[in-house]
Amino acid sequence: VKQNRIAVISQRFALICLLGILLLPLIPILIWGFGSEKFLLSGEAYLYLVPKGVSFDRGLLTPEVRLAGFVISMIPMTVVISGLWQLRKLFIRFSKMEVFSCGTVRQMRLVALHLIAIGTIMPMSGALMSLATSFSNPPGLRVISITLGGGELVSLFIGAVFLAISWVLVEGKKLADENQQFV
Repeated sequence: VKQNRIAVISQRFALICLLGILLLPLIPILIWGFGSEKFLLSGEAYLYLVPKGVSFDRGLLTPEVRLAGFVISMIPMTVVISGLWQLRKLFIRFSKMEVFSCGTVRQMRLVALHLIAIGTIMPMSGALMSLATSFSNPPGLRVISITLGGGELVSLFIGAVFLAISWVLVEGKKLADENQQFV
């Protein structure tokens, strides 16, 4: 009964991951295609995975700035989508009750590495965003800013925790295999 519940919940999470993979790319399209200057300059777009650092002067939200913002926003978004793909594969393994297999641990490590990558890429993308979106500003008003916020720190921490858990699982599997040989 518990195994069945684990399988069902894992299948649901795999589906949620798939929905995220399909829907998340729409966010930067909508934000940079239709977002107002006020919204983009407010910093609220950061809540939707747009790197911090949008820095154009009012009236200078040109199609080029929108395109640059979109392309730069897709850098971390691509890593998030790839991470969701890896997480989906992990939940598919769980749904098949593959909990302690080498493949499951490998998937967990890949998820961890994606989380660490997001925590690292977002500040760099933000620096690139500030440079690209302020490039058309008059001289002296161009900006490059690097910010490291709570979201990036949480991503780095959770990624490190997942790496540690995967390491513990590998060591536990080795011990279990050794103990099985003695019996």
